[in-house]
Order: sequence, then C-alpha cells, then structure tokens
Amino acid sequence: MRLLRWAAVSLGILRSIGGKTGVDLASGKNLAGAFWQPALVLSDTSLLRSLPDTEWVNGLVEVAKTALLAGEKETVVLEANARHLVARDDVAVLDTVVACARFKASVVGDDERESGRRECLNFGHTLGHALENVLGYGTISHGRAVGLGIRFAARLAEAAIGSSPLLTARVDALLDSLGAYAIPIGSCSAEQLVDAMLSDKKTRGGILRFILMRAPGEWEVVPLEVDMVKMELERMLRDE
Repeated sequence: MRLLRWAAVSLGILRSIGGKTGVDLASGKNLAGAFWQPALVLSDTSLLRSLPDTEWVNGLVEVAKTALLAGEKETVVLEANARHLVARDDVAVLDTVVACARFKASVVGDDERESGRRECLNFGHTLGHALENVLGYGTISHGRAVGLGIRFAARLAEAAIGSSPLLTARVDALLDSLGAYAIPIGSCSAEQLVDAMLSDKKTRGGILRFILMRAPGEWEVVPLEVDMVKMELERMLRDE
C-alpha cells in the first residue's frame, strides 16, 4: 500500500482509522506490513446494518475497549447505552461511532507509529492474538478473543499492579451487557498461550508487555515475567 493514494471505506467501527496496512502470517497477527495513511476514511453507519449478530458483537468489544481507555465518562455513557447498541438503535450507533472515531483519531494523531500512546489500543490484544493463533484463525472471532483478553487483563492488573476487583467485575458486566459473554477456551493450555504471546510484535526481549488498567482512562504498559502471566492464565483456565 505504500506510495499509493487510497481511501478507506469502513465496514466496522474503528478498523479503518490509523493507517495500518499489515497482514496476518501463520505465526501471528499483523506481522507483515507498514503504516501508510489513507487520504480519506469514510464511515457510513447504514452499512453496519448488514452485519450478522456475531460480527456486531465483535464490534461492540472494540467499543468497550475504546470506552475503557478513554475514561470514566465514556465508560459510564457506554454502560447506559449498552442495550440500545445491542438493539442497533440508529442514534446510539451514530453517537458511538463518532465518539470512538474521535478517540482513535486523537490517539493516532499523537503517535502514528505506535511508539507511545498508541500502544494503549493493544488493550486486550496480547491474549486475544494468542488465542486466535493457538485455536486457529477463524476458530474464534477476533472480537471474542479480544473480549477474553480484556477480561484477562483486568484480572492480571489485580495481581500485577493492585487494581481493584471491583474494576474486574465492572469490566465483566460491561462486556456481558454488550453480548460479549465469556466463552470456554479449555482446549488451550497456559503454556501454548504464553508461547504464542512470545512471538507477538509487542514482546520485547522475551518480556511480555500488557496494557493494564487501574481505572477507566488510567492505563499503563507493564512488562511482566512469563511465570507470572502463566500463573494467572492457569488460574483463569481453572475458573472458566
């Protein structure tokens, strides 16, 4: 895509914003590609009506991720509007698309090449990408995988940075209200998932890096040893 003048027509909520032109490889997500910004991003919310329910829920996971990253106000608004979004209310959908696009454009405008603030957009994606890899691409949808990744990140934040269990419960309730219920992943082992994470583009020198949250809008990039992540994965797999 480099050196080409191109326009992005969004069939989702956020994915056309940011200029990533990466493709997936058998060994991981978005491992080959470049940053090249489109001349135009067009989002026609009427196209969203064509999405099947499964894809709609996938998009709502990204909405939840965005609201949690944006802050308390945005999270409260989403909690109040969840049932309207599940029902695909036109006004709620338009307001949400605009708010999400504004937030992501702000993040990308500050950090086009993902060397700082843009890293927050990987919230939930470290485990999410590993699940897609281990289970096989297409076996679990990207949105469902990221939803599980967000739930795991909340639990990991309790252990790693002392986040409140109340935040974990709130994250779970928000995802449930959007129809992104937790699903069993018992066919994966913690060891398989950690191995997949170690091949992720966000890993540095064998150290796993997670976006962890103390409260909506209060996130940080936290480097973690493999043993700690594996222990929390084993706990999650036992509890599912």
